[in-house]
Amino acid sequence: EKEQNAIFQEVVEKVAELLNAEAAELMFVDKERGDLYSRNITENLCHHRWKLADGFMGHAATTGKFVNVADVHAEIYYDPALHDNFLGKGIIVKNVLCMPVWSKGEVIALIVVINKKDGPFTTRDEDILSAISTHVAVASIDSEQNFAEVLENCEKSMTQQGAPQWNTTTLQRRKTLFEPVLKGMGALLDAESTSLMLLDEEHGELFVEATEGSVPKHRVKLGESFAGWTVERGLVVNKVSS
Repeated sequence: EKEQNAIFQEVVEKVAELLNAEAAELMFVDKERGDLYSRNITENLCHHRWKLADGFMGHAATTGKFVNVADVHAEIYYDPALHDNFLGKGIIVKNVLCMPVWSKGEVIALIVVINKKDGPFTTRDEDILSAISTHVAVASIDSEQNFAEVLENCEKSMTQQGAPQWNTTTLQRRKTLFEPVLKGMGALLDAESTSLMLLDEEHGELFVEATEGSVPKHRVKLGESFAGWTVERGLVVNKVSS
């Protein structure tokens, strides 16, 4: 528990640094009380609880969808009492990124990042936070070394020139983001293998962009596999046996 807490604290501090944000926190869902509570925070915040019915954090926790708000004041969830002096710490919330942490089919926590200093949060920031959220979910079975590695990889990708856009190679991006996410998904689902397949519209095929486990790199026609059927129809396939 002590080691896990130290890892989570490192995550919160590193996330704020990587995303160039004013503050960050890790909020866990309390099922019994029906709210969120702060487990780890940057030093400019204070520990607190948050109602699931309130604001952007409540929306992300209850819907399971991440929230990336460029201008808090322009959104329906804006509440002056909550956002104009956040937690009484003098922070005016201008933009916010909330990323759900999933485990066993439900949201167990949120990573909340507040006030990116150089503009709104980008899709790149979303990618980084998504990768880190997966490791938070599997912290109990992942080693501290693995956490350190994913944070180091994320930091390297964020410090490349041209910050608003991806300029790393496909291999570097896959190592930084896709493979840690696939590994985390495999651990959560107790799966032998996980793969990310992308659509090649020109050839009407799917191809394996990244894989973790025994599935080899390959391409398949849209009408020739369960994956292709899923893409064509936009429906989930959960096949018990082949």
